[in-house]
Formats: sequence, C-alpha cells, structure tokens
Amino acid sequence: MAPTQSGSSPAPAAAQAEVFSAPRQDKPWGHELIFAAVDGLYAGKIIQVRAGHALSLQYHRDKDETISVLAGEALFEYGPDVDELTERGPVRFWVDAPGAATGWYRSIPAVTLVEQDGSRWLLELDDAAGEQAVLRAALAVGSVHEFRRDRPTLTQLFRNVMTGTAVHE
Repeated sequence: MAPTQSGSSPAPAAAQAEVFSAPRQDKPWGHELIFAAVDGLYAGKIIQVRAGHALSLQYHRDKDETISVLAGEALFEYGPDVDELTERGPVRFWVDAPGAATGWYRSIPAVTLVEQDGSRWLLELDDAAGEQAVLRAALAVGSVHEFRRDRPTLTQLFRNVMTGTAVHE
C-alpha cells in the first residue's frame, strides 16, 4: 500500500466485488439476477416479482438491505424481533418436581398437562391461571429443580406459519 497524499498511514484495502453477469435464476415468485457479490459480505441482485406473488418469509439476525422499487408497487412487511416472536403462543412452563405425585397440578385452576417426561411436567396456563400459583403448588409437594417458561423456537414458529398448525403441535 502506498501512503496517502497527506502523508498519513495507508488506507486498508477494501474487499473487491466480483462483477459478473449471472444467468437468470427462476423462482416461484419471479426471478433474480445477481450482478455483484463479495463472498459472505454483499450480494447485489435485481429481483423481479410477478404481480400477485410474494417473496418467502425470512428472518435475519443481522443484515443490512437496500431496496429500490424500479417499477410497479411493493408492500413490505417488517416483523417483530425474535423475543417478540417467541412470546406468542400459549403460556407454558416446564416444572421439574421430583417428589411430586402424578396429577399434583390438577388442583390449580386453568392449568392443563401438555407433556410429562419423568419428573418434568410441561403445563399450559389459561389466562385465568398465574405462574406464581403453579410455582406455589409445585413447592408445596417438594423441591423444584426447574421452573421455566417454554418458548417456541424459530423453527417451530416458521413451521406454524407455513403449515397453519399450532405452535407446539
């Protein structure tokens, strides 16, 4: 690297984009042409979406995008972050109470057993039930080794959106 005209230290080399003419890639919603790419850092695409079609649902933890509509109109939906997404769905708690007898939770109003695995119970709470009532009932029958909210994974949420089924089915 050569020093800059001001005599300061040289500027770091920037990643070089590979400019090429990619073949058209047909998609269910239209097609795309990639016109520039820097591996893992940047992709320049021209995307054509047919009228009445939509791009697939996407989730990116960290991504910058610039979008320009060259012709026609587009409706963009920008959704909630991962914490907001996983808050959706039924309120469920995993309770690990090794000393509890089968059915210990039945005395708690508005609580339903979803799954049991050994001393662990996955309980679903209706709006009327409170998590503190569940914890108190579990502590009343012995020690509690785990008490945590069960949140669906992004995979479960995506499957729900694509199939229209409930979050934990």
